[in-house]
Amino acid sequence: MARVLLVNPPSSIDVYSDSKIRVAITSAPFVTLGALAGAVLEDNHDVRVADLMIEASPIDAYRDVLRN
Repeated sequence: MARVLLVNPPSSIDVYSDSKIRVAITSAPFVTLGALAGAVLEDNHDVRVADLMIEASPIDAYRDVLRN
């Protein structure tokens, strides 16, 4: 059994906030990592998902995930 960590990195939404390119700013939650995690679980592996977009301090949250 493998241990797998899937990471959704923090986004640069502020970079696009004044842009006319609205497709760059997502308003829907990411389901890709959840679907991938489900497939990994079905193959009997230990999987964790770290969604760093929702963290106030992504670097600290990432370090915590790596420690555990």
